[in-house]
Amino acid sequence: MIDNKSTEFYIIGIDPGINHMGISVSLIDYSTKKIIETKTTTIHVKEKNLNKDSIELFGLRQTKIDYLNTIFQNYLEYYKPITVIVESPFYNMKRPAAFLPLVELLYQLRMTLRAIWPNSNFKTYEPSTIKKSVGAGAICKKDEVRIHVLKHKDIFNYIPEIVEMEDLDEHSIDSLAVIYTHLKLVIEKI
Repeated sequence: MIDNKSTEFYIIGIDPGINHMGISVSLIDYSTKKIIETKTTTIHVKEKNLNKDSIELFGLRQTKIDYLNTIFQNYLEYYKPITVIVESPFYNMKRPAAFLPLVELLYQLRMTLRAIWPNSNFKTYEPSTIKKSVGAGAICKKDEVRIHVLKHKDIFNYIPEIVEMEDLDEHSIDSLAVIYTHLKLVIEKI
């Protein structure tokens, strides 16, 4: 944990999804504008792990959002981030039904942050901005984002909890890309 005199602070980066949500936490040294350490994971939502009564009362989608929000709340209470950065939802005409659940999830996460840490910042970046910031094309496949995030792997000071950085799934990689974007566009320019 960080004391009040420290120049270190946490930020959280999220690749949102109601079935798979990538979440990364980076400890930043404000004086050097460098990442001290980063941890990342993907939360895989499985219906068998959800509360059956909640599904019956509120529906599967809301129960998934509540489940992810509870995990997010635990992250907030433990890390006390100054900023939460999230990839904004992208409306895909091939999968229009995927957009609304993401909007609902982001709204819930924002309201939870506001309730727990009202002075924290909630920042979103468009997917194309994130891709371009890591060096990939604005319109590209997930593998291209992975390649470019791994080119910057030393910046993260990644601490493997289960797998090495090269073996992370696309959701964890995308949450790292979100962190990288914020580092480049905001933190390094403070």
